[in-house]
Amino acid sequence: MGSIYRRTAVYCRTCKSRLSTTVAHDACRLAGHAVEDRESAIWTIQYQDQRGRTKTESSKSANKEKARHILKLREGAVARRDRIVVETISFKDAVKNLITDYEINKKKSLQTVRLRLKHLTPFFESKNLSEITTAEMRRYIKHRSAEEIVVRKARVVMEEDGAVREYPEERRFTSNAEINRELTLVGRMFTLAAEDDKVVSRPKIPKLKEAPARRGFFEHEDVEAVQKHLPPHMQGIVDVAYVTGWRVASEVLPLEWRRVDVEAAEIRLDAGTTKSGEPRVFPFTEGLRAVLERQKALTGELAGLVFCYTVGKKAGKSIRYSGWLKAWRRAVRLASLPPERIPHDFRRTAVRNLERAGVPRSTAMAMIGHKTEAIYRRYAIVDSAMIREAAAKLDAQANARQPTAQSAAPAA
Repeated sequence: MGSIYRRTAVYCRTCKSRLSTTVAHDACRLAGHAVEDRESAIWTIQYQDQRGRTKTESSKSANKEKARHILKLREGAVARRDRIVVETISFKDAVKNLITDYEINKKKSLQTVRLRLKHLTPFFESKNLSEITTAEMRRYIKHRSAEEIVVRKARVVMEEDGAVREYPEERRFTSNAEINRELTLVGRMFTLAAEDDKVVSRPKIPKLKEAPARRGFFEHEDVEAVQKHLPPHMQGIVDVAYVTGWRVASEVLPLEWRRVDVEAAEIRLDAGTTKSGEPRVFPFTEGLRAVLERQKALTGELAGLVFCYTVGKKAGKSIRYSGWLKAWRRAVRLASLPPERIPHDFRRTAVRNLERAGVPRSTAMAMIGHKTEAIYRRYAIVDSAMIREAAAKLDAQANARQPTAQSAAPAA
């Protein structure tokens, strides 16, 4: 049976120090110093390990109930035959471990992680990781759900017709998906701390119900409508993304001519340049070949890039995603499309087009760049046109059976 108690230490008021050895104790008494016994404010816990040995450790708390709780955790770990770890780690150190893990594994989402930590750190930075319980995470959820995010700042825009319009600031509350991603980072911190023997147990990470997956698709007429309002050097980006479904920021914009093999009629992405880290090949379609030929005539050999600025001081320089996104949003607005349409909708569109064409799933996954079938299924959303096509196939099948049924009927 475990126990908790407060240790008594010998303190020299003259030396203003704790006397941790008998020699120091005797020396101070012989010198006539004022020596006294003091009871520690911190509780000590004592329990038996799996081998029956007595273990003593500081609870690092002056709260008796908290010390008793730690004792129960230790006894529970002994009963489960878990390894007992008494070292603690602060949230700040856990953040450093998390960032180091992302850096050594060269994860491309590190910048996104840093942005999410800006919300987590102010709330948890004063705590040790062992103090972050499920209840504490629910408090964070409540706090974060009440925060508003500035989606777009107030702006003044001159339209193509010369009219000047003012657009107010756009705000929204933090989504459940964003909060879930932030708490997933906390869970990763606990995992890394457990691997380093810094924590004994991991609390349950609460999860909020997320909104259904986006269902946005682009029809070809939508693509043409947006292209009309994009500058010439950006129009081909839309065509390539529509056909391939590749990520605009990391796979389409950095595309180089050396990865376009005209003789083999395919585009190749090298290993390490894709999100999954695996190489990828997409064969030319007639539309894709035409787009690349137009792009070659437009950019020539300016910078070895398929997509770059073609005029002015920026000629030959790569197009940054922020500049592309600004032009994209303006084109979507002028094309009278819903403002929530985003470039990532091209991935869903490409998957749908491959599904409609009857391309085998394993082949489609390799072309688009989906590593698992579960992720592919999230994008393979059935749209209304596919449902109508299915109904038409049923009608065709029924019509094919009808003459057979009539011929099989007995004569009157």
